[in-house]
Amino acid sequence: MHNNTLTSGKVSGLALAITLFFAHNAFSQSLSGYYSIGGEQSDFPTFRSAIHKLDSFGISGPVVFKVKDGVYYESDTIRSVKGTSETNTILFQSDSRDSSMVVLEWNSQKSGNWNLWLNRAGFITFKNIGFRQLFDGGKQNVHLINCHNIAFENCLFEGSNMVMDGALLTGTVDSNLTVTNCTFQYARQGIDLHGGAK
Repeated sequence: MHNNTLTSGKVSGLALAITLFFAHNAFSQSLSGYYSIGGEQSDFPTFRSAIHKLDSFGISGPVVFKVKDGVYYESDTIRSVKGTSETNTILFQSDSRDSSMVVLEWNSQKSGNWNLWLNRAGFITFKNIGFRQLFDGGKQNVHLINCHNIAFENCLFEGSNMVMDGALLTGTVDSNLTVTNCTFQYARQGIDLHGGAK
């Protein structure tokens, strides 16, 4: 009787350990494939949560984030993502394919001076995404630091309609920046970019 109880306890403990092991692996797995952003039924509720997963675990194949319509009030930073390459790319794309319906919005008077900061990131595309700056003194939607292979397609860049000063896409690029069919409004200058420091 005593031995049966002890054996049962060992089996239960082993089962718990196996469950925790697989749960940990499922959570810490690198990303590959299609994911959704926005709302309770999505893989990630916000851009920030998706970016955190990229930053923590990287990717093991091409990744596409389909973003549901909405205004996402956040200021985010994307650093170099482990696993990115010419074949393992990252795409953030509006699910409705309308840049006025998926907007990354921020008031830089609170903190930071950008909606999105890309720091040495590469092989990332933003498609049909809107960037909106609310602060009258805000000057940037997206700021790049020594990035490469970055693309913006059919995106909307908006400064504050009260000041209309500054530039909306700024920073330094090492190589291969593509800006296609994008709209820039409420700013003195749409793009102010320079070559990165080697």
